[in-house]
Amino acid sequence: MMFGDLHSHPLYGVPTLILVSAKKVDEMAWATAGIMGHNMVLAAEDKGYGACYIYGAVAALRNHPETIADLDLPDGFTPLCGVGVGETEEELEKRDIDKQRVGITEAD
Repeated sequence: MMFGDLHSHPLYGVPTLILVSAKKVDEMAWATAGIMGHNMVLAAEDKGYGACYIYGAVAALRNHPETIADLDLPDGFTPLCGVGVGETEEELEKRDIDKQRVGITEAD
């Protein structure tokens, strides 16, 4: 059950879940996992796939060490980030973004 909806799927129905895991869990590991996940989403979308971050399911794994053991990760590794990837019927369109939308400060 996800957010009280009995019909929702915790992995949004994606056929592939990529887990980014680390042995030493600290702030740097969390940041690195997030950056890796973001790059995977960008790469998947660039190839025409649908992709999404799946943190809730990964966070829930921490309460189920038996499920983590079933993932056959290397000893001591903890999942930190999940990326779901699959084919999509959604059309992604490139948009023009107003350059004034992002502020730029030039260094001397």
